[in-house]
Amino acid sequence: MKKRAIPRKDFEWLMEAIGERARTYPSEAFDKLFRSMDEIERKFGLQYRPTKSERAAIDKSLRDVRSGRIATEKEVAELFRRFRRPRVNKDNASHT
Repeated sequence: MKKRAIPRKDFEWLMEAIGERARTYPSEAFDKLFRSMDEIERKFGLQYRPTKSERAAIDKSLRDVRSGRIATEKEVAELFRRFRRPRVNKDNASHT
């Protein structure tokens, strides 16, 4: 089956419409929506298959989480505070 690109404006409208409708779904219906999407992806061969190196990185991350080698929210926030670059206001930025 040939893939057909959906124009960006139509795709954005579609995603917004789906989001608005799904937002009010009870959890059972929401789960069924995602199971249906999984079924469609399997049927049409649209599932993403990670590369060997991506699978290795995922496995390493899972081992780290299981062994407790993860940063706390406080540690992550501190890193962002220390290393985040100041935002540049495009309107006031000089182009010299």
